[in-house]
Amino acid sequence: MNKRTVLSISVGLLTAAYLSACGPPLPSSTTTVCTASSPKKDVTIKYGDGELSVDIKEKKVNRDDFLVFKLKPENQLGPNNLDYKTVKVTVAGKNVASDWIAESGSDADSGGELLVCVPTDQAYGTYEYLIQVDEVGTLDPRVVVDPS
Repeated sequence: MNKRTVLSISVGLLTAAYLSACGPPLPSSTTTVCTASSPKKDVTIKYGDGELSVDIKEKKVNRDDFLVFKLKPENQLGPNNLDYKTVKVTVAGKNVASDWIAESGSDADSGGELLVCVPTDQAYGTYEYLIQVDEVGTLDPRVVVDPS
């Protein structure tokens, strides 16, 4: 099995597991469990023809915060008329400790945001995750769960 297939299956299974434990979701996400009054911590993902970047490599968040990945696809069509607004973006933890970081969707079907909730009992520390943008590439930034 290739890495893309394994990652897709893993993200699908993680999403199903999170959905089974969730209360009513906020309108723009199906996998959140944070309280409605939680502050949002944004990471902007820019991507397109020859571009894949995040605005911050290490984001600090608190427990019970929403970690919001804002999708910013290139407006122009890519090779073979690829519409970057429909390209799937997958955010997934790099290891078992980071499995809580899991969400995927395109700009077109997610309203431009992927929401992940930091569990209320998440251990403080640094967690690594992958951002995979189909047809573009992969990045590996970090998020720090911080008590302050």
